[in-house]
Amino acid sequence: MSLLAALLLLQSAPGVSPPPADWAARLREDATAFRDAVMDSHPGPVNAEDPGFTARLDRAYARALDRARTAAAFPHYVWALRELTAAFDDGHVGVEAAQAEVNSYPWRYRWAGIVTALRGDAHVVVSSEEAAVPAGAVLERCDGQAADSLAADRIGRFSGRWVLRSRREANSGALLLPADNPWLPTIRTCSFAVKGARRTVKLNWRPLTAERRSELLAAATGTRFTTGIGIERLGDGTVWINAGSFDGNVETEQGRALAAMTKEVDRWAPEIRSAPRMVFDLRGNGGGSSTWTNAMASSLWGAATADRAVPDTAVDWRTSDANYNTVTGYVERFTRTRASNEQAYQWVVAIEAGLRSARERGDKLWRQAADVPPPANPLDPKVTAKAFVLTDFGCASACLDAVDLLTALGAVQVGQETSADTLYMEIRGQAQPSGARVWIPMKVYRDRKRGSNEPVQPTHRWTGDMGDTEAIRRWIAGL
Repeated sequence: MSLLAALLLLQSAPGVSPPPADWAARLREDATAFRDAVMDSHPGPVNAEDPGFTARLDRAYARALDRARTAAAFPHYVWALRELTAAFDDGHVGVEAAQAEVNSYPWRYRWAGIVTALRGDAHVVVSSEEAAVPAGAVLERCDGQAADSLAADRIGRFSGRWVLRSRREANSGALLLPADNPWLPTIRTCSFAVKGARRTVKLNWRPLTAERRSELLAAATGTRFTTGIGIERLGDGTVWINAGSFDGNVETEQGRALAAMTKEVDRWAPEIRSAPRMVFDLRGNGGGSSTWTNAMASSLWGAATADRAVPDTAVDWRTSDANYNTVTGYVERFTRTRASNEQAYQWVVAIEAGLRSARERGDKLWRQAADVPPPANPLDPKVTAKAFVLTDFGCASACLDAVDLLTALGAVQVGQETSADTLYMEIRGQAQPSGARVWIPMKVYRDRKRGSNEPVQPTHRWTGDMGDTEAIRRWIAGL
């Protein structure tokens, strides 16, 4: 979970505090369950190409146990789990507290009348009630610590992947709008550059409502816009393919909508590929299943061309009981919905068979070999439409796979820099008795062209409001 998502969870109306509990014991139990699940089912502990993984896990776990020595309240527990998760710099691994408890806890917020946001390489004041610190001033230091280092310690340490600019831009607005994190000391004094002069200010902290804090964060860093699912034909002939999700479960509302849309793309493929332009709108898409993009690309560019566009890579799956049971669950689900997604059905059946054979041999990893691409097909249809793929800072996992494929087929990436993911993929969840939830990846890519935690940069960067669809459409039409 991103810090921004966590903050949004914390911004619900104050409710009833969780009943008295031994939060130190709860923290030890859930941190230990997380560590045990990772050791049992994550590819990292047996991945020869990541020799530092287990040591990284041990350090993060030791930190959580150290936090447990003084954990006395629910916020201690919540933020210690987030710190444990963040240590992996991987959106596909972590442990989170029960959402019902997070939502009902009466979180408290404060501010000092000043809000900053990352603008370029500086933390610029974007809102201020302090006469000495006007909008446009630049935060330099607080309590002797440089602004960038301060943000990394106070936000990045609990959200992870701070190396990514998309993460910093999305979350740095919380620097002087601190969440109710008891592991962080109160900032006392900050210095700002104001028209070439330095001004040092003692911060005057006062209460802030969750609603007002949400408004200030949105004004500082914006809110993420999520497009829908479906096809639009615009007045200028552009075909706009909305894909705000790649939910892999065809039994959900989004899954059913995706299944219907891929069929529509296939049915109208001749018209789409000959339109003036086609735009794959991935705003709000955080991943799911790559089969949706693969199916649409095959319909538009031809299966052979789509299959050859991005060289396939081998994948190593961890063969644990829990992972195998998850895959057999996939087989059951996709058997029921085979008519909606034959490709996904064939995919999970092959994985189940491979895992079963590897487990019988006692192997801890099973190598799923890279597919050999089919030969070029001279009958593949010719795409004359200008193709674009629109991304935002949260595009990750299967969304990134879509960017890789579509740009390899000639689409131009526009919008914002994407997020990024490691080589560990295919999440499964695991509920804990406390209500907490562990999530871990089951496989690791081998020799993927896009590196670990490597974002993708747009050819044309959109600097306006990502929710202003009409403005974005006019902009793309002029590219």
